Amino acid sequence: MQNVKLNHVYAMALNHAHSFTALELLQEMAEHSPETYTHTLNVCLIAYDFGEFLSFTDTQLELIFDAALVHDLGKLKTPTTILHKHGKLEPIERQVMSEHVKHTYQIARGIKALETATMVGGLHHERWDGNGYPFRLKGDEIPFIAQVLAIVDTWDAMVSDRAYRKGMPNSKAINILLTEKDKGQFNPNLVELFVTYIDSHGKSNLS
Repeated sequence: MQNVKLNHVYAMALNHAHSFTALELLQEMAEHSPETYTHTLNVCLIAYDFGEFLSFTDTQLELIFDAALVHDLGKLKTPTTILHKHGKLEPIERQVMSEHVKHTYQIARGIKALETATMVGGLHHERWDGNGYPFRLKGDEIPFIAQVLAIVDTWDAMVSDRAYRKGMPNSKAINILLTEKDKGQFNPNLVELFVTYIDSHGKSNLS
């Protein structure tokens, strides 16, 4: 299945100017953290498809594709003992994990072709209520594509299988998205649109 997804991503990248550069940066992740690698491919495909559902322009679709490819790149610098920990992270471990955003910027620094994609991808942990990181942006201060990635990133983390657990059913994941929307994590209107998108597709990820 992963090879199918990877082939799909590569086929789509042929239509973009800089996606292969992002894919080259990502390849080390396949060995460092296969789960993060697969998650990245999932987020890339779902975000692109949801972007089409939202009538994104070709330029927006290419940006969200590349931003998704690099959004977790900094986890190459995250110790696997933390990255793959099964239980709840301790406060110091959460701090180390959160630094993957900074590391993403550092890894892609100097690659001008991916400058915008890296900045947008690195904002997927910002929250609608302003309590996210790294910049505590609030509401529409957060670039719209980063708002989309925040939802898709959370969605895939919930519905995908991990080595230590099965992914949850769509219905449960939707309820969590709606609850987190009410708590201020996501753009409320965008969550409603994503739920409509998921309902219309009837599946948790694309292949």
